Amino acid sequence: MALLLDTPRDLAYAPPPFVAVTVVDDASAIAAVKALVPQATDARLQRAGLCASRHRLVVWGGETENEHAVVRIGAVKDPSLLANLHHALGPGLLGLFENGVVERCRLYHSPLPRSLERDAPYAETAAAAFAKLHAHRPPNHVLDVAKRLPQSWPRLRAAYDAARAPETEAAILEKGPATAAAFAAVKAAVTDDGLGSRLLMLETRRPPGARVALCHRAAPGHLMFRADDLDCAFVDWAAADADFVAWDLARYLNDDERSSPETRDRRTFLAAYLEAVWRRAPKAADVKALLGDVNHFTICDNYARGLA
Repeated sequence: MALLLDTPRDLAYAPPPFVAVTVVDDASAIAAVKALVPQATDARLQRAGLCASRHRLVVWGGETENEHAVVRIGAVKDPSLLANLHHALGPGLLGLFENGVVERCRLYHSPLPRSLERDAPYAETAAAAFAKLHAHRPPNHVLDVAKRLPQSWPRLRAAYDAARAPETEAAILEKGPATAAAFAAVKAAVTDDGLGSRLLMLETRRPPGARVALCHRAAPGHLMFRADDLDCAFVDWAAADADFVAWDLARYLNDDERSSPETRDRRTFLAAYLEAVWRRAPKAADVKALLGDVNHFTICDNYARGLA
């Protein structure tokens, strides 16, 4: 019995395969897919710059749903967590290469045009996707969420310190007159010690009891939508980590800086989220409390985006 209690939960999936390929162009992206997917002998590029990024869509065979793969370029900080998330929440992980991953394509999903439109038909399914994510608990040997500190605060402080560093200004000035002019307009605010005080105040006055869970931390642009049944599902787990749930929701709802969702639509979304979490209709006071938390972290998220 003691041995059973001391044994980590068995993983219901095999560790992802790895190939020593560095993807730098279309040819190396295709090479990575061929190395990881034995049946993809005729792999070919269908689309480069997927989702306005460096990612690539590679197809093979008859281009059925299972014959599509996304070559997603970016540092893999924790392969064990990545494998767990792909297994539990999708999409399927086909393998890793030196500077990224190859994953199955959510072929019939597409990025939402906006995080939350007026009377959005996908509000309930988007909220349910967040509830499912925040309820997921990886095995403790993969990520002990209960003991992991929320990651947005240290990263916000690091962004603040980096923005004030002399080498940052030098690097910005090298990018040309337009970038230099944009930086000059905000330099006083960035270098003002009062900004640091405001960030500290936001941190110390964060909502008491704000829930911490596994969060996506980059949901805007990575919550995909299927039009026929309104299904919503996440892609790209590179930034996933323990964080404040309300900040994860705020980051999503705060995506459109020119036209953020109205309070009514935020309430509808958050009510749907709480109902998916609790499996019962939430009280108005519960929705109001979560909205207050989200509003607080929206301010924090604005600083994080500006300093980035």
